[in-house]
Parts: sequence; C-alpha cells; structure tokens
Amino acid sequence: RATSVAFATVNGTAMAGTIGGKNLGVAKEVALHPVRATNCSSYNPGDFIAAFHWVRDHKLSPAVVNLSVNFINSPSLETAVRDLVTNPSHRITTVISAGNGNGADVCSIVSPVSPANVQEAITVGAVQPDTDTRWPGSNIGPCLDLFAPGQDILTAMPDNKKYVSCTQASTTPGSMTQKCGGTSIAAPHVTGVVARILSRSAPNNPLPSPTPQAVWNALHHANNIYGQTAGWLGVIEPTTSMPITGSPNELLHYGSLSEGYNDGDPHITTVNGIHYDFQNAGEFVALRDANGMEIQTRQTPVPGAEHVSINTAIAARVGKHRVTWQPQISGVFEPGGLQLRVDGVLTTIGANGLDLGNDGRVMMSGEGPTLEINFPDGTASFVTAHPWAERSLWFLNVRVFHTPATEGIMGDIEDKGWEQPQFGEAWRVNDQTTLFDYPQGVSTKALTPPDVPKEKIPSIQHEVMALAKRVCEANADRDIDQNMLMDCAYDMAVTGDPIFAKSLRIAQRIQRGATATVVSANSRRTLVGEPLLFTATVTRHERGGVTPSGKVMFMLDGKPTGDPLLLDANGQARWKMRRLMIGDHRITARYIPDKNSVFLPSSSLDKQHTVEKRRIPHRDAGPKKHYEQ
Repeated sequence: RATSVAFATVNGTAMAGTIGGKNLGVAKEVALHPVRATNCSSYNPGDFIAAFHWVRDHKLSPAVVNLSVNFINSPSLETAVRDLVTNPSHRITTVISAGNGNGADVCSIVSPVSPANVQEAITVGAVQPDTDTRWPGSNIGPCLDLFAPGQDILTAMPDNKKYVSCTQASTTPGSMTQKCGGTSIAAPHVTGVVARILSRSAPNNPLPSPTPQAVWNALHHANNIYGQTAGWLGVIEPTTSMPITGSPNELLHYGSLSEGYNDGDPHITTVNGIHYDFQNAGEFVALRDANGMEIQTRQTPVPGAEHVSINTAIAARVGKHRVTWQPQISGVFEPGGLQLRVDGVLTTIGANGLDLGNDGRVMMSGEGPTLEINFPDGTASFVTAHPWAERSLWFLNVRVFHTPATEGIMGDIEDKGWEQPQFGEAWRVNDQTTLFDYPQGVSTKALTPPDVPKEKIPSIQHEVMALAKRVCEANADRDIDQNMLMDCAYDMAVTGDPIFAKSLRIAQRIQRGATATVVSANSRRTLVGEPLLFTATVTRHERGGVTPSGKVMFMLDGKPTGDPLLLDANGQARWKMRRLMIGDHRITARYIPDKNSVFLPSSSLDKQHTVEKRRIPHRDAGPKKHYEQ
C-alpha cells in the first residue's frame, strides 16, 4: 500500500477511481486522500500553495500527489511544487496533467514543469488507447515527460450518480461508472503506477522509500519509447500516422517489458534486468501485482551443501484459481516426481491444457517437461523441471514473459537491493500467505531451517571452470546470455553434473522460441449460412526479433478442419467457411513450426462461437408467424 493525494477540479471522483478504484483502479489498495484547494468557479494559486503546504505537513510515507488541474504560469506555485519534490525532508513524487490546449506547448501554458528535469513534477499528456495516437486535445512540447491513456477511460462516478463534467465524458443511465477523456484522466494512470512502485516501501515492507528520481527511473525503464529499442512503440500523431515530434516520445507501460528468469540454483534476472544470486530457504514471492497475479517459489537446501538452495516447487494464483506444481504430498514431503494441483485437487490436463477462465490457462509442453501458465493480466510463465538424480531432487527453472508485475524477488528492484538485511524476509510467505498445498498440520516452517548459512562460494580450479564453460557453450547457441552461460558453468564446476548444461539448452530454447497463439473471429454469433472468418495470430513471447513462420491447424469441436494453413508475413492464418451447424462450437488453432525452426509449437484457448437459426417471416401468416431455417 502507498498513499496518493489527489487534487482535481470538478472531476475528482473520476481521477480517484482511476488511481485506486476497487474495480477499475491501477493501484487498488492505495490509500486515497482528496484535498480541496479551490471551488468550482474561481482559481487562486495561493489556495493551491496552501494545499501543498498541508500535504507537506500531513503526508503519510510513502506518498504520491496527483494534480489533474489546468495550471497557469505562477513562479510561487512552481516553487511550492518543487519544494514537495526536491526538498530532502519531503521528496514526494508529483504527477500533473499537461492540459487540454489542443496541441499547445506545455512549456508556455502549464506550471509547474521544467524541461528535461525529471526530478521535478512528472507531466503527462494523453493518447487514444486503442490506437496509441495522441489525443487531439492534449498539449505537447519538451516540458512533457510521457503520455498515458486519455480517451474513453472507464472510471468512477459520485455516489449520487449525478453527471460529472469530464472532457468527452459519457455515462450510461443507472451506471456507477463513466467514460472520461483528457490529460486529467491520463495523469492518474501514471499516479497509480507510481503508487505501485512506492508500495514496495510501505509500512509493512522494510525496504526504503524510492526517491522521486528513483521512481522516474522505474517508470522510464518500463515505458514504451519509439526508436530507442527494437520492437517498442511510441506515440503517433493522429493526423499524419507518424511518430510524434516535439515531445518525448514515451508512452506509459504498466509493468516491465523485460522478462524475468529464476533458474534452479536461484540465479535471478529481475524484470528490470538486474542479475543476482538469492540463496535462502523457504517459500518466497517471486512476482506479484495488486490485481491478484502471483507466483511463489519454494527454495530447498541441497543435502550436504546447505549453503546452496534450489527451486523445488512453484505455486501461482491464476485469476480465481490456485495452481501448484510440487513434489507429492503425504504425511511428509517426499522426493520424486512433481504433481500438478488446481485448487488443491490433483489434476491431469489434456493436449490443449486447462482453461481457467478470463484467458487464464495451464498446459504442459514437451520441453523439459515444462508447465506453461498463462495469467489473465497477460503474463506468461514457463516452468521447466529437471530431475537431479544424484541428489534425488527435481529443480525448476522459471521464466516469465511480458508481465506487469513488479513486486517480489524477481520484481523491479534497485541495484544491490537484495543485499539489504531484510530483503529476503520482506518477500517470505507464511502459513497465511502461502499458495502451496500442505498436508494437514504441517506448517511452512517445516521447510524453513532456522539458521540458513550464507551462500558459500567454493574454491574452483581455473581448469575445471574453463572445462565446465566449454560444456555449457557446446549446449547453447552463440548468442547465449552471458549471465546464463556463467551460471551454468559455475553450477557444473561445483557439482560436476552435466544436467545444468541440459537445463541451459532447454532454457534458451524457451527464451528464443516460446510462442503464443490466439484465435479471433469476425463475430461471436452468426445466423446459419452467414460467412465466418476466424484468424489465428502467432507471436513470439520474447520481445523483438522475427515473426514466427510455419502453419496453423484449425480445430472445430476438437477435430481438424482440413489441411494446415500457412502463416503470412504477419504471423496470421485465416479460415473462412459458411456452413456451420446450428448450436455452440469451439474453435482452436494449433501452431506447427517449420522443420528445424527455433520456434516452439503452441495452441490457442478455445474460441466459443454460436450459430443461430435464421427467422424468415411467412407472407400468409400474422406478424408473429415465421419459419426457422
């Protein structure tokens, strides 16, 4: 939890709903504090300055301030906000809207801002979220810091359901929500993400509070930036369909764009690209966000080498379900094979996996074997199990792609943050928070030795290390990540077991070749005889690179529809048909990579489609009589 202080004009409820609304908020557990600085008919910078001083004197730490107000240039107002942000006694991250001046220069209209000075207020322009084009009313210019969604944003209304003025707003009668547009609604999106960044240092978390500069660094790292990284997108001008100019071409991204990695002997690469070793014992939050997505890993000391631990089990919250992959359960924990459970029930899943609803799914792959977990928020996790016969254990490698989660030992952490004394305890789970399955009467403490020795790096002869590295290189492609290569060489040199070279080969295949297949339709329901068009789109999970090639087999109600169809240059295949029986149907697409391709096969979730009867009026009957075709 973090604290957000919200300033807005007449649409304060809508702003607060976007920041931290229970159903639609970016940071759903934020503590919201509205501060009224003026009335609806007058504007006095002195009132805002007094309000800033109130926040300064009454703030809860950590905190972020949202200012969804069209400011005017005022040196005293600028000084008051700069004091909130830069004064070492306060250091409150402050987010302001750029204003709705139809493309005017922010520097000449909005205050307080300062060009290219991220240590001051974060100034937010607006985009149309369905196209990533600049919302035409948004101000622009070098004093802008980034853009965020600002058109047709569903958010909250006051309790009395009275219409609230909101640029391009519309309401549905009887609804408790409204759609808003403008930079005033764009800024709260950024404020919500800032609150999530700050939540890592909330009162129940011993980690220190990030400074406004550190908060901006975390935002900037995850944002979409045009032209700086292959495959990233920025903001497009609505009139020219060209990248925007005159403003930082930066678009808010909710969560990191980089994948995270946690191998068997936990060498961890976080979602913000930091690589470190985490030798501890027990169960820990690997990744988590406020929308319910969570991954936990179990780390077990290696017999005879208690200063080294390995991942031996994984648990996840997927929508409303709990998934575990862990050693078999009896009166005690036993070595041996891993068992998959969903909501505590031993589960066997078929070739197309198990649909958990809202785009959540678990399925097995032949790589390893590998458990693939798809989360409703778009996160994809691949967990590969390796039998370590010498130790009578299984160890797990965990790779996560395109996740919005930033909390946990794989989360968005600061450099050297894992060396802080309380880092491990901040992410340790207990009997109340564990997602794992336990025998009755057994506590999480059973897997947490009271005194876990610090990691001990054994002395390794140079010749042994060099040989181990050559073995790992022989099992990897030339462009292998050097951290992964050296981790493999270290583990092989210490244990002498080639299993770590094998696990490296599989990990790289997943990193480079894991794919996702999605089916879409031109309509969810059609009448009998109407044309149908289903499109399968295959993408790779790793950011950037070439588009997958190969074929797609469409399946209708579990049976092939014919020969596989070739993917086009955009990774798409289309299946057209007219004659589909009346009733409900399931359409699935299975991706078949080219021979010797780096890409791995994947299959879509079932796409539900309904064919309805066609009603034809009878010319000789009354108005309610008809034939059904």
